[in-house]
Amino acid sequence: ANELINAVLTGKPVIDVQLRLDELVDHIYDHFCTEEGVLATAGHPVSKEHQEIHRCLLANATSLRDSYRSGEIVIGDLIGFITYDVVTKHIIEEDRKFAVAVN
Repeated sequence: ANELINAVLTGKPVIDVQLRLDELVDHIYDHFCTEEGVLATAGHPVSKEHQEIHRCLLANATSLRDSYRSGEIVIGDLIGFITYDVVTKHIIEEDRKFAVAVN
């Protein structure tokens, strides 16, 4: 996310921004897969609700990326979604519950 924001703020070419955006969506996917795998390995049940949240967030990230590429939204809309919905609301608030439960 930081690389994407820096690319936008420093006026990198659109292709660089799009590359960072693709990498970020891939990273979100990897994060969710890794999280579910680690929790399963640790014997901590991952609820269907939590998995559905992952699927919805990834679908939204992909949709927003595609909307940005087609000029339907500005990059700020996507960055807002990533920083607030994915990082703040999900990773920091929701995933933290697992860290407390495992410890």
